[in-house]
Order: sequence, then C-alpha cells, then structure tokens
Amino acid sequence: MSMKYRCEYAGHPLYYEFLHRSTYSYFKGFVKRALEDIYEAPICSDYALIESGHTLLEGFPDAYIEYRTLIPLTAKYLLRYSACIFHSASFIYQDKAWLLAAPSGVGKTTQYLNWQRLFPGEIQMISGDMPVISTEKDGHLHIWPTSWNGKENIGTREDAPLGGIILLEQGSENLACKASPNEAIRGFFKQFIVIPETEKEIMALTGLMEKMIVDYPVLRYVNLGNDESTIYLRSIINSLSANVSAERKPVYFESEGNAVDASDSKDNANSAEVIPETNNCCSLTGNAKYQGEKIYHTIAGVVQASVAGGYFLVAAKEARGNCPYITEINETSAFLWKQLEKGCTIGELLSAVMQEYDVENPEETREIVESFVREIQELGYLKEAESDFARNEKEGSEVE
Repeated sequence: MSMKYRCEYAGHPLYYEFLHRSTYSYFKGFVKRALEDIYEAPICSDYALIESGHTLLEGFPDAYIEYRTLIPLTAKYLLRYSACIFHSASFIYQDKAWLLAAPSGVGKTTQYLNWQRLFPGEIQMISGDMPVISTEKDGHLHIWPTSWNGKENIGTREDAPLGGIILLEQGSENLACKASPNEAIRGFFKQFIVIPETEKEIMALTGLMEKMIVDYPVLRYVNLGNDESTIYLRSIINSLSANVSAERKPVYFESEGNAVDASDSKDNANSAEVIPETNNCCSLTGNAKYQGEKIYHTIAGVVQASVAGGYFLVAAKEARGNCPYITEINETSAFLWKQLEKGCTIGELLSAVMQEYDVENPEETREIVESFVREIQELGYLKEAESDFARNEKEGSEVE
C-alpha cells in the first residue's frame, strides 16, 4: 500500500508522504487519492521529530504524533497559496465564520458547547482547533476545515466566509472591546501555526494579518466562561453582523456594550484598561553617549514588515535565537532600519534623518539616533564593524 497521498485543504492540493501506515486514518475525508509517485517535495515528518514528540504526547502511538507534527508543516506549505492554519475554534453563525482564538485551555470549546446548549442548532463548527484561513480570488477571507479538530474532535466539512475574530481571554468579568492593531498582530502571531523561515513566508503571513485587521472586526473578549459570557458573546456577534456595511467597514464593540463605527473610534483606550500592553517596542527616545565611527548593520534574516499601519521586525529562520521573533517599531525607527540594512555609521544615520525630517536640534536628534541603535543592538538585531576612518585613526595612534 502506498503511503503517498494527495490531500486537499482550502481547495488547494497538498502532497504527503506518511512514515506510518496508520497515519492515513487521521486524514480520511481529506485524502483525494493514493499516489505511486510525487513529482514535488512532499510534506513529510521525520523519525527524530516523531521521537521527540513522545516527550509532549507520552503514551500516544507514533502515527498520532506524526499526524500532529504535520500541522506546522502543512501551515507552512499553505502560505504559498496565501493561506495558513489558524489556532482557533471556528463556527458558522448566520452564514459567516467566526473565530474564537486563544491558547489551549482558555475556553474556546467551552463557549461553543455553551452556545449549543443555550441556543441549539444556531451554530455549526467548522473546526474545533485548526481551521485554514485563506484568501479567495475576490480578495475576501474564507474559513475551511482541516483534519485537526482538537481533543474533542469537533468538526465538519463545512466552510464559510469570515465574519470576524474574537481574541478570547479568561478574566474576572465579561468585557469586550476593540483590539488595537498591535494587540491583534501579537495575538495573530501566536495563533498562526507556523514560524516563517524566509522573507517570502513572512510577507505572505503578514499579508493575511493585514486583511484580517483592515477588513474584519477583531475584538478582545475577557470572559468568565459561564452561560452569561456566551449570551454576551452572541449579542456581540449579532451587533457586529448587523452593523458591518456592504463596504466591509468594521464596527467594533466598546466595553460598555455599544457598537461603534471604527472610523469614528479613537485609538482604543478601553483595551489598555482591560489588560495593560506589554509590547516590545523600540521608540526614538532616550540618551546615549557618542558611539564612535563604527559601522552598524542589521543581522541577516530579519524582515521589516508593515501591517495595518504598524511596523514590525520579524526574525526568519537564520536570525531565530539571536533576537526576538517579533518587535514593534515606530515609523521613524522603520526609516532608520532601512538605512541600517545598507550598513552605516551614527553620523550617516544622523545625516539621513536630517535630510528626511525637519530637524530643529541636531544634538538632540543624535542622542535619539544613538539610543535607537543601542536599543536594537541590545536586542540582537545589529552587528558592528569599525569604519575605515576609525581603523586608520587607530592604526595611526599605534604607530605613534
């Protein structure tokens, strides 16, 4: 029996080669046919990865662990189609797909089961754990089922256009508010089941995030997980469904329970009041001593991405472990980063800033530039080398 198969997720063909015959059973319903040969590199786990999986999934058979290890590999493959696996409970309500996104154990399935008990037959699960979010030909986002439906194994073969995303959190009260772009992006990076390894993959992933934030409502929902929280969740979605216009302009739910037009809403103060932000953000403030004529250069493998008007440094594979996976920077910092990608001194950075911006105080601007360089260097994003001028000066002093 062949262990090579053509499967289909989100309407796209994916080719697998299983290492264990029993792994096939977990993919039933998504396998289109067995293959004698595959004419491109198949999605395939490896025995070392499966063996290491036993430390987290003790007592499970090799076939099940292989099935689990194929999740991030599948998610990575789907990026070529502007699609990816998004860790969430996805269900259909009033012909739209809604995503409850949260880490395991926060209460995604609890909300679904509550809803089914309180309002029987109103919603239908797409996937209880790992749906695919995909960009369709018309540019809209669509939610699709997969083989991975969580420990409760709740899922169907249904799919639907995206309605919105709820970032679910546990708390001491039931409170919903608009997610700021930064909160949404950080939440999305945690929930997408992939760690991009190349600039192309990073841009595909952040492109999906851009669509999610710009075209759809994204809320934070701190909740108790009780019946009242589910009734409130239903009312939130009803309000969103009723107020999103034909142009798909998002309408957000403020903490007091009123739907408001996103274009009229100021940057969400309620969000910070619910849970304080803990962003790793480099801003151009602070003081620093003159750092000499060293050339500073960004390390290889870090991509600057722009999402929903914000700027982020994202570490690809070769940079992973040397710097944070993701760091938010502001617009001026993004400009400086672009200069540092070419390699430059503090003086050259200052010159570039003075040409780009209306600078009133060069000395203060130098301190700001030096502070930014020091800050991202401490985070591991920069490498340095002496300039020819500094090297010649040093050699000259040694001769004397």
